[in-house]
Amino acid sequence: LEHQLTFYSWLWYESFNQQVAKSLHGWYLGSKEVVDYDTPSSSQFAKLSTQYHSTYEEMNNFHEGSVLFPLQLKSSCTNESGCFWCRFDGNNISDLTEDKQLCEKLSNFNHEVISPYEMIQDIPSRVNVKGKFTGKWGPLPNHYSEPVLGAMLTASGTQVTIEESEPGAFPDLHDLSSSEVIIKNALPGVWRGNPRLYVDSNTEIAIDEDSNGLELTRIGLLRVKSNISGVVISIDQRNGIRYDEKPWTMLNFHIWDGHSVVEVVAFGSSITTQLINLNPGDEVKITSAELGWRSGLPQLRIDSRSTRVIVN
Repeated sequence: LEHQLTFYSWLWYESFNQQVAKSLHGWYLGSKEVVDYDTPSSSQFAKLSTQYHSTYEEMNNFHEGSVLFPLQLKSSCTNESGCFWCRFDGNNISDLTEDKQLCEKLSNFNHEVISPYEMIQDIPSRVNVKGKFTGKWGPLPNHYSEPVLGAMLTASGTQVTIEESEPGAFPDLHDLSSSEVIIKNALPGVWRGNPRLYVDSNTEIAIDEDSNGLELTRIGLLRVKSNISGVVISIDQRNGIRYDEKPWTMLNFHIWDGHSVVEVVAFGSSITTQLINLNPGDEVKITSAELGWRSGLPQLRIDSRSTRVIVN
Protein backbone atom coordinates (compact mmCIF):
# COMPACT_ATOMS: atom_id res chain seq x y z
CA LEU A 1 0.00 0.00 0.00
CA GLU A 2 2.85 2.39 0.81
CA HIS A 3 4.39 1.86 -2.66
CA GLN A 4 1.01 2.40 -4.32
CA LEU A 5 0.26 5.62 -2.43
CA THR A 6 3.78 6.92 -3.05
CA PHE A 7 3.21 6.42 -6.78
CA TYR A 8 -0.11 8.30 -6.58
CA SER A 9 1.56 11.18 -4.75
CA TRP A 10 4.22 11.32 -7.49
CA LEU A 11 1.47 11.48 -10.13
CA TRP A 12 -0.11 14.36 -8.24
CA TYR A 13 3.27 16.13 -8.01
CA GLU A 14 3.91 15.77 -11.76
CA SER A 15 0.34 16.63 -12.80
CA PHE A 16 -0.23 19.74 -10.69
CA ASN A 17 2.85 21.90 -11.13
CA GLN A 18 4.99 20.13 -8.49
CA GLN A 19 2.37 20.50 -5.79
CA VAL A 20 3.10 18.15 -2.89
CA ALA A 21 0.15 16.23 -1.47
CA LYS A 22 -0.53 17.14 2.15
CA SER A 23 -0.96 13.58 3.35
CA LEU A 24 -1.32 9.94 2.30
CA HIS A 25 -4.06 7.71 3.71
CA GLY A 26 -5.13 4.17 2.96
CA TRP A 27 -8.55 2.80 3.89
CA TYR A 28 -9.19 -0.91 4.44
CA LEU A 29 -12.88 -1.47 3.79
CA GLY A 30 -13.08 -4.79 5.64
CA SER A 31 -11.56 -3.72 8.95
CA LYS A 32 -12.44 0.00 8.49
CA GLU A 33 -8.82 0.75 9.39
CA VAL A 34 -7.12 3.93 8.20
CA VAL A 35 -3.35 3.84 7.63
CA ASP A 36 -1.26 7.00 7.33
CA TYR A 37 2.07 7.40 5.49
CA ASP A 38 4.52 10.28 5.17
CA THR A 39 4.42 12.22 1.91
CA PRO A 40 7.73 12.15 -0.01
CA SER A 41 9.79 15.35 0.11
CA SER A 42 10.55 17.47 -2.97
CA SER A 43 14.05 15.95 -3.21
CA GLN A 44 12.59 12.43 -3.08
CA PHE A 45 10.25 13.19 -5.99
CA ALA A 46 13.24 13.77 -8.26
CA LYS A 47 14.60 10.31 -7.38
CA LEU A 48 11.14 8.78 -7.89
CA SER A 49 10.91 10.36 -11.36
CA THR A 50 14.21 8.76 -12.34
CA GLN A 51 13.17 5.42 -10.87
CA TYR A 52 9.73 5.32 -12.54
CA HIS A 53 10.99 6.44 -15.94
CA SER A 54 13.76 3.84 -15.78
CA THR A 55 11.20 1.13 -14.96
CA TYR A 56 9.01 2.34 -17.81
CA GLU A 57 11.88 2.04 -20.29
CA GLU A 58 12.77 -1.44 -19.03
CA MET A 59 9.15 -2.54 -19.50
CA ASN A 60 9.06 -1.15 -23.05
CA ASN A 61 12.33 -2.89 -23.91
CA PHE A 62 11.32 -6.21 -22.37
CA HIS A 63 11.64 -9.02 -24.89
CA GLU A 64 8.55 -10.47 -26.52
CA GLY A 65 7.49 -14.06 -26.80
CA SER A 66 8.10 -16.69 -24.12
CA VAL A 67 9.48 -15.56 -20.78
CA LEU A 68 12.46 -17.15 -19.02
CA PHE A 69 11.58 -18.50 -15.59
CA PRO A 70 12.82 -17.86 -13.00
CA LEU A 71 13.63 -14.37 -14.21
CA GLN A 72 17.33 -13.60 -14.10
CA LEU A 73 17.34 -10.37 -12.12
CA LYS A 74 20.18 -7.89 -12.69
CA SER A 75 20.29 -6.99 -9.01
CA SER A 76 19.19 -8.58 -5.80
CA CYS A 77 15.46 -8.27 -5.16
CA THR A 78 14.62 -7.20 -1.59
CA ASN A 79 11.02 -8.42 -1.98
CA GLU A 80 9.81 -5.13 -0.49
CA SER A 81 6.56 -5.31 -2.44
CA GLY A 82 5.93 -8.98 -1.69
CA CYS A 83 6.81 -10.16 -5.20
CA PHE A 84 5.22 -13.58 -5.72
CA TRP A 85 7.83 -14.73 -8.27
CA CYS A 86 10.73 -14.24 -5.85
CA ARG A 87 9.56 -17.34 -3.98
CA PHE A 88 10.60 -19.47 -6.96
CA ASP A 89 14.23 -18.39 -7.15
CA GLY A 90 15.98 -21.75 -7.51
CA ASN A 91 18.94 -20.53 -5.44
CA ASN A 92 16.87 -19.26 -2.55
CA ILE A 93 13.99 -21.63 -1.78
CA SER A 94 11.21 -19.96 0.16
CA ASP A 95 10.64 -20.96 3.78
CA LEU A 96 6.96 -20.14 3.53
CA THR A 97 5.15 -23.30 4.59
CA GLU A 98 2.41 -23.17 1.97
CA ASP A 99 4.89 -22.83 -0.90
CA LYS A 100 7.90 -24.81 0.28
CA GLN A 101 6.86 -28.14 -1.22
CA LEU A 102 6.09 -26.58 -4.60
CA CYS A 103 9.34 -24.60 -4.56
CA GLU A 104 11.34 -27.74 -3.85
CA LYS A 105 9.60 -29.58 -6.69
CA LEU A 106 10.30 -26.76 -9.12
CA SER A 107 13.93 -26.46 -8.09
CA ASN A 108 14.41 -30.16 -8.88
CA PHE A 109 12.20 -30.18 -11.97
CA ASN A 110 13.91 -31.93 -14.89
CA HIS A 111 11.45 -31.99 -17.77
CA GLU A 112 12.12 -33.60 -21.14
CA VAL A 113 10.02 -32.28 -24.04
CA ILE A 114 9.17 -35.09 -26.46
CA SER A 115 7.41 -34.81 -29.83
CA PRO A 116 4.65 -33.85 -30.60
CA TYR A 117 5.24 -31.30 -27.84
CA GLU A 118 7.57 -28.35 -28.27
CA MET A 119 9.57 -26.06 -26.03
CA ILE A 120 7.61 -22.98 -25.00
CA GLN A 121 10.41 -20.79 -26.38
CA ASP A 122 9.70 -22.26 -29.85
CA ILE A 123 6.11 -20.99 -29.99
CA PRO A 124 5.91 -18.92 -33.23
CA SER A 125 6.06 -15.16 -32.82
CA ARG A 126 6.03 -12.36 -35.42
CA VAL A 127 5.38 -12.93 -39.13
CA ASN A 128 5.33 -10.83 -42.31
CA VAL A 129 2.40 -11.20 -44.71
CA LYS A 130 1.25 -9.69 -47.98
CA GLY A 131 -2.29 -9.13 -49.32
CA LYS A 132 -5.13 -6.72 -49.92
CA PHE A 133 -7.49 -5.18 -47.39
CA THR A 134 -11.04 -6.09 -48.38
CA GLY A 135 -13.07 -4.80 -45.47
CA LYS A 136 -12.94 -3.02 -42.15
CA TRP A 137 -15.06 -2.69 -39.03
CA GLY A 138 -15.03 -1.45 -35.49
CA PRO A 139 -14.38 -0.61 -32.92
CA LEU A 140 -16.26 -3.81 -32.00
CA PRO A 141 -15.86 -6.09 -28.96
CA ASN A 142 -13.15 -8.77 -29.08
CA HIS A 143 -13.30 -11.98 -26.99
CA TYR A 144 -12.58 -9.89 -23.88
CA SER A 145 -15.43 -7.57 -24.93
CA GLU A 146 -12.84 -4.81 -25.44
CA PRO A 147 -13.49 -2.40 -28.35
CA VAL A 148 -10.89 -3.00 -31.08
CA LEU A 149 -10.50 -2.23 -34.78
CA GLY A 150 -10.67 -5.06 -37.32
CA ALA A 151 -10.23 -5.71 -41.04
CA MET A 152 -9.92 -8.54 -43.58
CA LEU A 153 -6.79 -9.36 -45.58
CA THR A 154 -7.03 -11.39 -48.79
CA ALA A 155 -4.25 -13.13 -50.73
CA SER A 156 -4.62 -15.80 -53.44
CA GLY A 157 -8.24 -16.37 -52.55
CA THR A 158 -7.56 -16.88 -48.83
CA GLN A 159 -8.86 -14.48 -46.20
CA VAL A 160 -7.68 -13.83 -42.67
CA THR A 161 -8.96 -11.47 -39.98
CA ILE A 162 -6.72 -8.61 -38.85
CA GLU A 163 -7.42 -7.27 -35.36
CA GLU A 164 -5.82 -5.00 -32.78
CA SER A 165 -4.21 -7.07 -30.03
CA GLU A 166 -5.67 -4.67 -27.46
CA PRO A 167 -7.73 -1.46 -27.59
CA GLY A 168 -5.70 1.33 -29.18
CA ALA A 169 -2.82 -0.99 -30.09
CA PHE A 170 -2.92 0.04 -33.78
CA PRO A 171 -5.29 3.02 -34.25
CA ASP A 172 -4.26 3.49 -37.93
CA LEU A 173 -5.49 0.08 -39.03
CA HIS A 174 -8.19 1.48 -41.34
CA ASP A 175 -6.00 4.08 -43.04
CA LEU A 176 -4.81 1.65 -45.75
CA SER A 177 -8.04 -0.23 -46.39
CA SER A 178 -8.70 -1.47 -49.96
CA SER A 179 -4.96 -1.35 -50.71
CA GLU A 180 -2.31 -3.94 -51.55
CA VAL A 181 -0.16 -3.96 -48.42
CA ILE A 182 2.70 -5.67 -46.62
CA ILE A 183 2.18 -6.21 -42.90
CA LYS A 184 5.43 -6.57 -40.98
CA ASN A 185 5.68 -8.06 -37.48
CA ALA A 186 2.09 -9.23 -37.11
CA LEU A 187 1.26 -11.75 -34.38
CA PRO A 188 -0.31 -15.02 -35.65
CA GLY A 189 -3.24 -16.38 -33.68
CA VAL A 190 -6.60 -18.11 -33.86
CA TRP A 191 -10.07 -17.57 -32.45
CA ARG A 192 -12.86 -20.14 -32.55
CA GLY A 193 -10.98 -22.23 -35.07
CA ASN A 194 -10.31 -19.38 -37.50
CA PRO A 195 -6.77 -18.01 -38.01
CA ARG A 196 -6.23 -14.31 -37.48
CA LEU A 197 -3.41 -11.80 -37.24
CA TYR A 198 -3.04 -9.39 -34.34
CA VAL A 199 -1.39 -5.99 -34.81
CA ASP A 200 0.13 -3.70 -32.18
CA SER A 201 2.59 -0.83 -31.81
CA ASN A 202 5.44 -3.01 -33.13
CA THR A 203 3.56 -3.83 -36.34
CA GLU A 204 4.15 -1.94 -39.59
CA ILE A 205 1.67 -1.73 -42.46
CA ALA A 206 2.82 -0.20 -45.76
CA ILE A 207 1.65 -0.02 -49.37
CA ASP A 208 3.11 -3.00 -51.24
CA GLU A 209 5.92 -1.69 -53.41
CA ASP A 210 8.83 -4.06 -53.02
CA SER A 211 9.00 -7.10 -50.75
CA ASN A 212 12.34 -8.37 -52.05
CA GLY A 213 14.50 -9.72 -49.24
CA LEU A 214 11.59 -9.85 -46.79
CA GLU A 215 10.63 -13.30 -45.53
CA LEU A 216 6.87 -13.63 -46.10
CA THR A 217 4.45 -16.18 -44.68
CA ARG A 218 1.48 -17.23 -46.79
CA ILE A 219 -1.69 -16.47 -44.85
CA GLY A 220 -3.00 -19.93 -45.68
CA LEU A 221 0.00 -21.46 -43.91
CA LEU A 222 -0.07 -19.50 -40.65
CA ARG A 223 0.87 -21.67 -37.67
CA VAL A 224 -1.70 -20.81 -35.03
CA LYS A 225 -1.74 -23.78 -32.62
CA SER A 226 0.80 -25.27 -30.25
CA ASN A 227 1.47 -28.44 -28.24
CA ILE A 228 3.26 -27.92 -24.93
CA SER A 229 4.02 -29.82 -21.74
CA GLY A 230 5.32 -28.83 -18.33
CA VAL A 231 4.37 -28.16 -14.72
CA VAL A 232 1.65 -25.80 -13.43
CA ILE A 233 3.16 -23.06 -11.28
CA SER A 234 0.06 -20.92 -10.65
CA ILE A 235 -3.67 -20.99 -11.31
CA ASP A 236 -6.51 -18.52 -10.91
CA GLN A 237 -10.16 -18.12 -11.86
CA ARG A 238 -11.98 -14.83 -12.34
CA ASN A 239 -15.41 -13.69 -13.39
CA GLY A 240 -17.29 -10.46 -13.94
CA ILE A 241 -19.64 -8.53 -16.19
CA ARG A 242 -18.64 -7.48 -19.73
CA TYR A 243 -19.27 -4.10 -21.35
CA ASP A 244 -22.43 -5.54 -22.89
CA GLU A 245 -23.57 -6.57 -19.37
CA LYS A 246 -23.15 -10.28 -20.10
CA PRO A 247 -21.29 -12.40 -17.49
CA TRP A 248 -17.83 -13.76 -18.23
CA THR A 249 -15.64 -16.39 -16.56
CA MET A 250 -11.96 -17.01 -17.22
CA LEU A 251 -9.56 -19.57 -15.79
CA ASN A 252 -5.86 -19.00 -16.34
CA PHE A 253 -2.77 -20.91 -15.31
CA HIS A 254 0.95 -20.73 -16.07
CA ILE A 255 3.01 -23.68 -17.30
CA TRP A 256 6.79 -23.99 -16.96
CA ASP A 257 8.78 -26.46 -19.08
CA GLY A 258 12.03 -26.06 -17.17
CA HIS A 259 13.12 -23.11 -19.27
CA SER A 260 10.25 -20.74 -20.10
CA VAL A 261 6.75 -19.99 -18.86
CA VAL A 262 3.52 -19.35 -20.77
CA GLU A 263 -0.03 -18.43 -19.78
CA VAL A 264 -2.88 -20.80 -20.67
CA VAL A 265 -6.50 -19.58 -20.50
CA ALA A 266 -9.98 -21.06 -20.83
CA PHE A 267 -13.25 -19.16 -21.15
CA GLY A 268 -16.83 -20.08 -20.30
CA SER A 269 -17.82 -23.61 -21.31
CA SER A 270 -14.17 -24.53 -21.97
CA ILE A 271 -13.56 -24.40 -18.20
CA THR A 272 -13.93 -28.10 -17.42
CA THR A 273 -13.91 -29.90 -14.07
CA GLN A 274 -10.44 -31.18 -14.98
CA LEU A 275 -9.11 -27.62 -15.24
CA ILE A 276 -10.87 -26.46 -12.08
CA ASN A 277 -9.20 -29.30 -10.16
CA LEU A 278 -5.69 -28.37 -11.36
CA ASN A 279 -3.16 -27.52 -8.65
CA PRO A 280 0.30 -25.93 -8.74
CA GLY A 281 2.81 -28.72 -9.15
CA ASP A 282 0.63 -30.81 -11.49
CA GLU A 283 2.37 -31.90 -14.69
CA VAL A 284 0.27 -31.40 -17.82
CA LYS A 285 0.39 -32.01 -21.56
CA ILE A 286 -1.70 -29.79 -23.83
CA THR A 287 -2.36 -30.61 -27.47
CA SER A 288 -3.76 -28.18 -30.06
CA ALA A 289 -3.96 -25.08 -27.88
CA GLU A 290 -5.01 -21.96 -29.79
CA LEU A 291 -2.43 -19.20 -29.98
CA GLY A 292 -3.32 -15.68 -28.91
CA TRP A 293 -1.41 -12.64 -27.63
CA ARG A 294 -1.60 -10.10 -24.81
CA SER A 295 0.93 -7.25 -24.62
CA GLY A 296 3.39 -9.09 -26.88
CA LEU A 297 3.32 -12.27 -24.78
CA PRO A 298 1.85 -15.56 -26.04
CA GLN A 299 -1.40 -16.70 -24.48
CA LEU A 300 -2.52 -20.25 -25.25
CA ARG A 301 -6.29 -20.71 -25.25
CA ILE A 302 -8.16 -23.92 -24.59
CA ASP A 303 -11.07 -24.82 -26.86
CA SER A 304 -13.04 -27.72 -25.36
CA ARG A 305 -13.89 -28.92 -28.89
CA SER A 306 -10.32 -29.31 -30.16
CA THR A 307 -7.82 -28.93 -27.30
CA ARG A 308 -6.75 -31.98 -25.31
CA VAL A 309 -5.37 -31.69 -21.76
CA ILE A 310 -3.65 -34.60 -19.97
CA VAL A 311 -2.83 -34.24 -16.26
CA ASN A 312 -0.21 -36.52 -14.70
